[in-house]
Amino acid sequence: MKALLKKYDINGGCYSTQFGQLLASDDEPLDLDYLVVGGEAMTRQINVRGSVYNTYGPTEFTVDATYFELEKGKDYDPIPIGRPLYNTWAFVCDIYGHLLPQGTAGELCLAGNQIADGYWKKPELTAKSFVECSFLPGQKMYRTGDLARYNENGELEYLGRIDNQVKLRGFRIEMGEIENRACQYEGVEQVAAAVRQDQLVLYYTAAENAEIDTAKLRDFLAQSLAEYMVPTVYMPLEAMPMTPSGKIDRKALPEPNLSSQQVEYEAPQGETEQRLCAAFEQVLGLKVGSVGRNDDFFLLGGSSIKAMLVMLQAKIDHLSTRMIFQGKTARQIAEALAVDSAQELAAYEKLARETAVPATAGQISMIDYQFLNYNSVMHNIPGFYRLDAGLDAERLAAALDKAVMQHPALYTVFDLDDEGTVVQRMEPRVLKKTVVEDLSSEKMKEVSLGLVQPFKVLYHSLFRARVFRTPDGIYLFLDMHHTISDGTSLGVLLEDIAKAYRQEELEPDYYYSYILKEHENKKTKEYEKAKQYFDNLLSGRKWCMVPTRDFASLDTEAGEESFAGVVSLQDMSLMEKRFGVSHNVLAIAVAMLALQEYCHRDEIHIDSLNHNRTDVYLQHTVGLVFKILPLAINLLHFPGMEDLLREVKRQLVEGFAHSICDYSSLVNVPFQDALVVNYVANMGDASALGGLNFQELEPGNYSQATESHVEIYLMEDEEQVNISIEYQKQAYAEGSMKRFLDIYVEKFRQLVKG
Repeated sequence: MKALLKKYDINGGCYSTQFGQLLASDDEPLDLDYLVVGGEAMTRQINVRGSVYNTYGPTEFTVDATYFELEKGKDYDPIPIGRPLYNTWAFVCDIYGHLLPQGTAGELCLAGNQIADGYWKKPELTAKSFVECSFLPGQKMYRTGDLARYNENGELEYLGRIDNQVKLRGFRIEMGEIENRACQYEGVEQVAAAVRQDQLVLYYTAAENAEIDTAKLRDFLAQSLAEYMVPTVYMPLEAMPMTPSGKIDRKALPEPNLSSQQVEYEAPQGETEQRLCAAFEQVLGLKVGSVGRNDDFFLLGGSSIKAMLVMLQAKIDHLSTRMIFQGKTARQIAEALAVDSAQELAAYEKLARETAVPATAGQISMIDYQFLNYNSVMHNIPGFYRLDAGLDAERLAAALDKAVMQHPALYTVFDLDDEGTVVQRMEPRVLKKTVVEDLSSEKMKEVSLGLVQPFKVLYHSLFRARVFRTPDGIYLFLDMHHTISDGTSLGVLLEDIAKAYRQEELEPDYYYSYILKEHENKKTKEYEKAKQYFDNLLSGRKWCMVPTRDFASLDTEAGEESFAGVVSLQDMSLMEKRFGVSHNVLAIAVAMLALQEYCHRDEIHIDSLNHNRTDVYLQHTVGLVFKILPLAINLLHFPGMEDLLREVKRQLVEGFAHSICDYSSLVNVPFQDALVVNYVANMGDASALGGLNFQELEPGNYSQATESHVEIYLMEDEEQVNISIEYQKQAYAEGSMKRFLDIYVEKFRQLVKG
């Protein structure tokens, strides 16, 4: 090409940025009076005898809109795209079309005489991209979809495509920023950053005779980029795939071979690492002896459910799923265990039970609600059961009392300390011995109508229980306030009642260790890091969180729709093998797709309910232990189902890893406003309770209420999955939620059955 320029005495040219940078990359200056480049971000100075101009302009603006003349010998970071051409205006706006101040990044919008009329036979896309310009009455403005800002010199800086921003580990990453920095490394010719297989990958080509040390390249990037923006995988290419117009063809970038990125096998050291590696192999179905101490559990195919199985398989004291999510390798998990095991749980529990622990933000919210709505039973968690008439009622009552005393949350009270802080502490004296009540069958029906009553939330017991004996059976009533309990607690308590009835030993409950640890964690750097993760995940977007409401209502009366036998568990197992994700991941992904279709929105925020009893020491805990894990995804960035499932899986893993921070307690993050997905695995039949047949009944005259606007339940029942939706009834017109559930069920069936 240089020979042709010289042969035909060409003294200037306009080329694509990539081609221009390659053309003028030699030590000897390119003999041209001027060189104009455009079409992609300019990443480095080029060697030309004359002037060099960096231009910017989309086809929709026919064509150039801004220009910048580079000063020879000057370093730019990044190289500006300059100022608007004559009779052209360039505005940097937020998502609502408002002007942003100098230095703030936003969408670059263009106005001027050369603006196109729109897209041929695409009225919806035209209306979205070509809008009225409020700054220039009577003129149109083109929304480019490019991210830009005005620097301190009043020059525009191109920061990449808005749709080329990605979310990784909760952080919003601009690929252009990574690419600009990588191009400054000596010997690197061309670069492209992308997310592949949940990893941040840097593709690069080297200049002639240059050898790139990837370790040094990574260190170079780490000097100026935030930790979460430093690529983890580096993939050298002989040449970048290019489009006919001379731009990098990002869709043609090859999939990285992650196995080639893994470190060499290093045998596990010590019993803890050996148990962890063996558990990885067992749970993931890998060859015995194939997993080393530095292999990443999640890169090997791990998931949140499989992390729980590792914890159970390894049988290591103090091992928690959060350690697995954070450590990922046997080596790092073992290091975390070495620190944690120094703290004896029994001794800590004794200390915790002697401490008045401040109430959490969630507990205070429920207490405030109860004060304002003192007759409300919205936060009651009742259970009403009929048992066989041949059961010994007195023995059942004694077993109930023994089981209750095993769980300190059930005799916890809330009061105020000397500084006026709401605290929770144990108060066994609030419990009364259970006395069997003998009733006729008719009287039992009458009494059942008034069993569920409001709780007084300060200075009073927040648990009540009764045992009734009638001619047709024994009845057990349990009720707990949500401040001291969650839905899983009922099952734990029932299991312990059955064990106590059979005079078996009960497992210890470490609820106070949990709530004291949660309180102390707020003072740690790890908590602040987790808080930042959730802030980064959720901020900066107006998320679609629930099916569009038909009415504005604060009424908490619950409505419900349901489908039985949606799919079989066999179908679910085949789906898990086909996609390599858990049932919960699929349930969340389908909820996002259903919201997208119902609301015609692409940026979706879903909450996943985590019962939070995956840690060994919490498995027998009664108390408010559950946590909400948020997931927020722009579905336009993940058009393929497998890509979406991988992103949901990644965010679930990251949510677990950062669950030291209860995101729902953060300011301005009202979790009850997001659709909640709750997948409940098959918990077994009555035989799990030692033959005691707890037949669940509905307490009479109990008006169901819900604090969540919408919640989807997926329940495994024998060999099938049932799906139901609970919602605030007064917010939706009749039939609206049935229509939304129809969409959800249809998509769920399609994906499970392939």
